[in-house]
Amino acid sequence: MSVHRELTVAIPRSTGITVNRGDKNKVLFVLEAPFNRKKGYAEPRRVTIGYAVDGTHMYPTDRYIQLFLTEWEKASGKKPEPQHKYIGMYAVTQAVCEKTGLGDILTAVFHKKRTGAILDYAMYSVLCHSDSTSMIKSHMGNQMMFCGDPMSDSYYSELFNEKITDSEMLFIQKGLGTAVQKRRCLRCVALHRRLK
Repeated sequence: MSVHRELTVAIPRSTGITVNRGDKNKVLFVLEAPFNRKKGYAEPRRVTIGYAVDGTHMYPTDRYIQLFLTEWEKASGKKPEPQHKYIGMYAVTQAVCEKTGLGDILTAVFHKKRTGAILDYAMYSVLCHSDSTSMIKSHMGNQMMFCGDPMSDSYYSELFNEKITDSEMLFIQKGLGTAVQKRRCLRCVALHRRLK
């Protein structure tokens, strides 16, 4: 995500905006706050929209431009260029999910948002030949993703530390096993037809 240090903009006066003085003066905006049933409270999902210069102004990021387009146009006097996203790996992953039922299997255990994060991580691992989540934001910013934007390193740490039950693991293994068997059967039928 780029930081535009060539100009400063006013920090938006909106609910859900905080300045984290301890972390490089990041200006954070709450996108959503889904309720975590296990913890018993809402967990806000924040994005960095800028870096505070003083109490009222900041250097904006690309995320600020996306969320506060009108304010950006007034401050900069120009319209932002449209962002292009690569969809190749996303399309391949969608096809794999469709053929194997992987998306449905994971959603049954992890729910939709976490399934999206898992699939995004899988795409990142394949594209970057890496299993370190610390670089996911910089490497996947121009890729079409299931979660829309790359999740943070801390989100993945929490996700990968989450335990699933033996029955959930068995459900995943059976689901994938059935999908593989089905694909093998279809290949056998196709081969048999060719040999006739």
